[in-house]
Amino acid sequence: MTLTIPKDVSSAYRPRREQPDEMGRSLFQNIYRTAEQYVADIWGLSAEMCGEGLTEYSNILAFTGGRGAGKTSAMLNVKGLLESGKKLDGSSWNGVTFIALPMIDPSHLSADETIIDIVLSRMYTRFERHCTQERSVPIEVRRKVYQAFSETYQAVRAMCQSREDRHSSADPLEGLQYAAAGNSLRELMDRLVRQFLKVLTNGRPVRGCLVLCVDDVDMNIRQGYAICEELRKYLSIPNVVILFSLYMEQMNDLIRQQYSKDFSTLLKGRDSKGRDKKGRDNLDLAESVPNMAEKYLQKLIPFGRRCALPSMDLKNLSSI
Repeated sequence: MTLTIPKDVSSAYRPRREQPDEMGRSLFQNIYRTAEQYVADIWGLSAEMCGEGLTEYSNILAFTGGRGAGKTSAMLNVKGLLESGKKLDGSSWNGVTFIALPMIDPSHLSADETIIDIVLSRMYTRFERHCTQERSVPIEVRRKVYQAFSETYQAVRAMCQSREDRHSSADPLEGLQYAAAGNSLRELMDRLVRQFLKVLTNGRPVRGCLVLCVDDVDMNIRQGYAICEELRKYLSIPNVVILFSLYMEQMNDLIRQQYSKDFSTLLKGRDSKGRDKKGRDNLDLAESVPNMAEKYLQKLIPFGRRCALPSMDLKNLSSI
């Protein structure tokens, strides 16, 4: 098979989009085929979860590699392939409809925003546009979805509210209501996604799948770990596939920094080898922080969900 190597230098500094019929001849065709298989695996697990309760599972597919390796391009091209409803070999997804939201750049999040805020706003905009274009959506259905949006957003705000604000409320029950809303956010997100997909797939929620794209999550130094945790806690639900692009080594460093901060009291006054001022060792704790970071990444993004893009130098071209 002849591979297509792009020669358009105008796209050298921005993601390069490939059409689905081009991807089978692309330099990254193996990456695309691997991603396609991973999406099929995630969808299979999602189908098993439907109707069996909300058991946590990994629904993140990550495109990993160094800067300039083409992670964002690969992620966006897989997103386009899913939206087309076709696989690389031209076959269909057996009636599954993928609804993809615009790509999210976590580096643009403000201090008081969460990744869930952005997801909800993108979903709401897509729902509003669909209802404007498809005037056949009944008013009762719209109201039901709007109510789901409202309750879910209220739960997000409750999650973000500080503990001091909760306990400073004049009504003690109000604080409990905020806490309960935050704890139920996962179930509210699941309900909202199902209702959202039911409308956008014309009444077929079980055969609909929401696709989220998060670009360069490791570039948000301040919120990178929190973003991963919010996605893991609240969006590892059926009928959702999350596409990540990230530099794995930097993400590992962010998580290690977070764990070091969490254990700062125990590590205070110790050197890089875990010794205190009197030379006593605490190697178990010092060594466990990197291990915990690696284990967290393995749980968040298992090796069977990673598409590693090769370094684009001459010695690696033969392995693509």
